[in-house]
Amino acid sequence: MTHVVGEAMFRGDFKDAALTYIARPFPEENDEIRTARQTVQDSGNLKEGLKILPLHFQFERAMMNHLIANPDDYTGAFRALSPKLMQMFLHAYQSYIFNLILSRRIGSGMSIHEAYDGDIVCFKNEMGLPDTSRLQKVTNDNLDG
Repeated sequence: MTHVVGEAMFRGDFKDAALTYIARPFPEENDEIRTARQTVQDSGNLKEGLKILPLHFQFERAMMNHLIANPDDYTGAFRALSPKLMQMFLHAYQSYIFNLILSRRIGSGMSIHEAYDGDIVCFKNEMGLPDTSRLQKVTNDNLDG
């Protein structure tokens, strides 16, 4: 779910991001949580949602309280969360995209150990670790035979 919230945030649709985080039920959640989220999603009634959403859902409840006090301030609702949690949503979306690209690359028979025209590669530092400050786009001209 976190990558779905991150995608909406990346698109700048904070309403969708907030409502996904607060009210979108997910199959892997227990029945009580799914029912609570579904009720909020169907009715849009955040006050009722606060009554039925368990207390330990502190982040969702903080966002709901903000939206009750400030209707339609979906960006502000995210300020009720820690910056690290907001960053996690974006990192989850970034990881999702990376995994999707990697899966497609493997599925098409491409190697994950070779560079191809159009790839962007980074060099290794003195310890043999990736040095992301040194990037280069791969072209047919700079590919090693």
